[in-house]
Amino acid sequence: MEESLFWLIYSYLVFVIIFGTMIAFWFYIESLQSLSPKETSLLGNLEPLSAVLTTVFWLNEPFGFFQWGV
Repeated sequence: MEESLFWLIYSYLVFVIIFGTMIAFWFYIESLQSLSPKETSLLGNLEPLSAVLTTVFWLNEPFGFFQWGV
């Protein structure tokens, strides 16, 4: 029983690494080739902003003074 659980956990981990990270990143990099440099820089700068907004509004995490990085 324990060995089957071991392989199940590692198969889920490999699935997340390959499909959730590597392929998504590859699609992102490939899409940048068809965009202008201005659009590419805007996309690159919107990613951290969307991550913060998702964390604050969807996950209800506080965003205080220390997160501003002043």
